[in-house]
Parts: sequence; structure tokens; C-alpha cells
Amino acid sequence: EQWSGMAVMELNGSNGVEFGGSVEFGGSLEPSDFEGFVFSYVNNIKEVIYYYGITNQSIVSRVVLNQSGVLQRKVWVWENSEWSTFWYTPMDECDHYGVCGPYGVCDPNLSQM
Repeated sequence: EQWSGMAVMELNGSNGVEFGGSVEFGGSLEPSDFEGFVFSYVNNIKEVIYYYGITNQSIVSRVVLNQSGVLQRKVWVWENSEWSTFWYTPMDECDHYGVCGPYGVCDPNLSQM
């Protein structure tokens, strides 16, 4: 959840299969791009947790919350000497909590927000 004062701005929960919003990755990543990362997902009656670890010490990574409220994981690309966005959330207007009203269905491809 992402809060602004006392209002929920974004709800990125699990549907039991994946997390909403933060599952897209920037650029065109290959399976080899995930080498050096360990991802874990727990979903049971007590908790839903997603976490990761870095197993390759040459990987430099940081999390940035920008002025627009977008949370980004950045990874340092040694070859280019620059930060690359690895993933981000929210991705589109449908990731914002309550944007379509109660029981609403949001389709970012059809939405005119």
C-alpha cells in the first residue's frame, strides 16, 4: 500500500499468483539479467511477503521514490556507467487505489483518465 496522509494512494497486493503493478521490468531484460538476484514469495493465511536478495556482490542496486510517487529499483550498469530502471510501480493509472470506484474494473488500454 502507498499512503498520502490518511488516504490509500496505491494498493499493490497479490492475487495469489503475482503482485500488481510492480511485476513489469524496464527495458528488455533477458533471463540472464536476473542472475545474482534471489527472489522469494510467501503467501499463506498469516502473511503475503515478497523479498529479494543480491547474491552477486558486483551488483549495485538502489530503490528510489521520485517526486511523482513512482517507486523504482535501479541497477548500476557498469558498461555504460549509469543507473538503469529495473522495475517500477505504479505502472499506469489502474495501479492507483480506487480510481475506478467501488467494484470497478480498470483496463489501462481502454481508460481515458
